[in-house]
Amino acid sequence: DITQYVENGNALWQAFERWPRTFMPVEINLIKAAEASGTLNVILKRMVVYRERRHMLAKRIKGAMWYPAILVITCVAVLFLIAKVVVPEFKDLFDRLDIPPEKVPALTHLVMDGAVLLTKPLSIALILAVLIGIPIAYLFLVRIPSVRYVVDHIKLRLPRISKTITRKSAVVDMTRSMALLLRSGLSMMTTLDLVRANVRNTAVAAVVGQVRDSVERGEGIEEPLRRASGIIPPVVTDMLVTGEDSGQLDQIAEHIAETYEEEVNITIGTIGELIQPILTVFLGVVVLVLFVSLFLPILTTINELMNQTSGAGAD
Repeated sequence: DITQYVENGNALWQAFERWPRTFMPVEINLIKAAEASGTLNVILKRMVVYRERRHMLAKRIKGAMWYPAILVITCVAVLFLIAKVVVPEFKDLFDRLDIPPEKVPALTHLVMDGAVLLTKPLSIALILAVLIGIPIAYLFLVRIPSVRYVVDHIKLRLPRISKTITRKSAVVDMTRSMALLLRSGLSMMTTLDLVRANVRNTAVAAVVGQVRDSVERGEGIEEPLRRASGIIPPVVTDMLVTGEDSGQLDQIAEHIAETYEEEVNITIGTIGELIQPILTVFLGVVVLVLFVSLFLPILTTINELMNQTSGAGAD
């Protein structure tokens, strides 16, 4: 379609504009500027690198978010299997051994009652509603702009690991787009307009919009960035202001993007290293509790029988 459209005498950026789901406004405007300046080959190479790195970072972040979710679902499935298959077998064994209920430890009663509760249809429906319903509801609600803004704002203030990934990846998104656009010769106003439209996190996009309005009034980028210290880290503001004052904003923005992307990658790797030992300890505790609660009544009964046998032999 693009080839035919260009062969009919239209500009390349106009052909790309016909496919808004494939090409971002940033890329369309870059091609438009490149065609006008005769630097299309250079800009296209930069766009390839930009898109690849943006895609890979998003892919790593999604992987980091899916990994804990899959582990939680697996643990729930294992616990359900134990409650459905293993615990009833031990309950039947207790009945065959004629173990009185008063001799069954409280922990065993708790495990068995919990297994019964977990396998009830209402409990299963509730668990499925939590594991499936919440993600579906989230995907539906974030399509509403006002809800997405609130959600994005909350993401930036979540506990340490999530906050690090969300906040720093948003900074990478903002500064890398800014560096690409400025380096390609676009004006500051056009750059800020496109960055605001391109940033995934709407809370950060709102800050970029405030920066754009400040620049339009001739007040620079510092004041709105300082006011948004809860969203944009102060050190990033310091570096961007330094870049603006020295005329090297594109280079400083690229340096910020490189540094923060590396920190996000390190954090994602740390999550994987932390989750495995945590899951191992959790499963170990579950196995220990099940072993003690299910085998203790049997061992107690066997011990009593041996004592009775020993007493009878002595008599």
